[in-house]
Amino acid sequence: MILSAFLQLIQDDKLASILSIRKGKTLLLRFLPYLNVTDHRNQLEELWNAIFRGLAIIGRRDSHHLISLHSEFQRWFDTVQNFNTIFRLARSLSDSANQPIKNNSLAFALTNKFGVSVIASMFEQAEKLYPTDDSLSSEWSSFIANIIEIIGETPPCVAPCRPIAANTLNQHLNRLSHLKCGRYTNLELLLTDANPSR
Repeated sequence: MILSAFLQLIQDDKLASILSIRKGKTLLLRFLPYLNVTDHRNQLEELWNAIFRGLAIIGRRDSHHLISLHSEFQRWFDTVQNFNTIFRLARSLSDSANQPIKNNSLAFALTNKFGVSVIASMFEQAEKLYPTDDSLSSEWSSFIANIIEIIGETPPCVAPCRPIAANTLNQHLNRLSHLKCGRYTNLELLLTDANPSR
């Protein structure tokens, strides 16, 4: 019943508003551990996509509470066996990339421990499930290029909960023929054990 209520909030485009207050985040955090991630895989994907689309709004207040969501995200994400799911999550984060900074979920994610942790998990899982479909590969490369562009030359200010191994990240980046950018150093600093914020 609570899951249906959250899904209805997504349909009504109100989930970000509810989760932007502490009580909304607390309700979600109390509810998620009781869901069976395999039985509700598709509904949880819809929920996480909505959270990522509204991440900049959700994190405006009490952004330090977002990290509490990471263990529940990871519990679900560990069951993902399809690159399309990872790509849809990436698209949800990057849909607002052309928005002003206060509404840009991808830019917010790169400065928040929860967001950086999610992105590190996405990269690691993407390497395991890398697509053979060239169009997905091209769009995934664009997502990574957006991240590299947003990071720029700024040193990382947060570290992921579970950093990706540097060799796994480099292997993944080298696999992407569509990725023309050679500035991987700051991305590596952000997502791996090399992060000085650890």
